[in-house]
Amino acid sequence: MPLPNDHILLQEFYAGLTPVALAEKYGVTRQGVQWRLNKLGIYIQGDNARINQLLPWNLSGHPRKRAYMQQRSYRGARAYMQRQQGQELSQRAVDDLEAFERRLSAGQILAFDPESGFSYVQRTPEDGNLIFRWPSEAPLPKGAELRVVQWST
Repeated sequence: MPLPNDHILLQEFYAGLTPVALAEKYGVTRQGVQWRLNKLGIYIQGDNARINQLLPWNLSGHPRKRAYMQQRSYRGARAYMQRQQGQELSQRAVDDLEAFERRLSAGQILAFDPESGFSYVQRTPEDGNLIFRWPSEAPLPKGAELRVVQWST
């Protein structure tokens, strides 16, 4: 069944149905619903965008962005943040998360170097309970967002 006309789609969206729920209701993909909503001027910030905003580094213009984002340590950190926000994880993300948490349990955290990418380093008292070696120039998240980047044993 195709998506309904714009009026009904907007009515259901404003009544609280998410793009995922609308996709399930009409037997289409979430991306198809998002595309229609975008055409209607409705842009929804996804979970990945929120996680990207919480990261202390901006990789968007880095020439090795793709390679760095494929490092298992980075994927594990993202999976940790996704779980902290209550998101479902794929099996690959669960595997990456387990490896990441083993490192955190061993007293290590994730650091980033623009030349070599992500690596685990020993946690220091200055790191507190953060999962990252936080750059001094990057502002720390506040409130509930801070919990997303903190290690809770």
